[in-house]
Amino acid sequence: MKYSKLWVILLLFCISFAAGCRAGDTGGRGQVIRIAGSTSVWPVSEVLAREFELRHPGVRVFVQEGDSTLGLRAVARNLVEIAAVSRPPVPGEEKDLVFHLLGYDRLQVITSRRNPVQQLTLSQLQGIFAGRIRNWHQVGGEDAPVHPVVREAGSGTAQVFGAMVMQGQAVSPQALVMSSAGAVAASVGNDPAAIGYVASTYHSPQLKTLSIAGPDGRPLHLSRPLYYVTRPAPGRLVEQFLDFAHSPAGQSIMRSAMQD
Repeated sequence: MKYSKLWVILLLFCISFAAGCRAGDTGGRGQVIRIAGSTSVWPVSEVLAREFELRHPGVRVFVQEGDSTLGLRAVARNLVEIAAVSRPPVPGEEKDLVFHLLGYDRLQVITSRRNPVQQLTLSQLQGIFAGRIRNWHQVGGEDAPVHPVVREAGSGTAQVFGAMVMQGQAVSPQALVMSSAGAVAASVGNDPAAIGYVASTYHSPQLKTLSIAGPDGRPLHLSRPLYYVTRPAPGRLVEQFLDFAHSPAGQSIMRSAMQD
């Protein structure tokens, strides 16, 4: 039987919640917050969750990676309290949900440190991911096939990359599709011919960020908003967590997680 990612997330949360109850440290179901969604926001959520638990003994905050679309579906179906989303809302999504802006993140176009290419133009970047540019020597690199690595369609990062970079052009069907930002980073870091994109929350000594030149020749910054999304009137505990995320301490945690 083939299970959807949404129900896999629900199963993982049930297991985590049951384990927390056996440990006797949840203080009741009302002391649990569940967050699911964007893997780009996951590193930030993890640090915020652990710090919030330290400040609120007895509270457990469970964070599960997935993608932005999955998180929105989970919060809409009352399976989690908070969805982590790494793209702007699309028309209709704000009707029954509340989008709480966390801040802004910058997408990084990444390749291996072993790749000699340092910069691409926007046109070259589009050509690589559309499949028109298939060898690194076409953009000043070595004679090696380009291996583009992308996120799945439900990813907020993929949707932002599609809007800001591809601008209506289809991604090559030969691109390697990954289910998380961590998987993209690992795949690119292990392959000197690979190229991908991740949030600024992902760092590795095996990776380097490529500079992207816009049509005017100036550096192009791929910035996008990050959100926590809840149902209306999510409850006092969730409101306390959101207040913490927006506090000076929470914003400092976010900046630290996103710094290059």
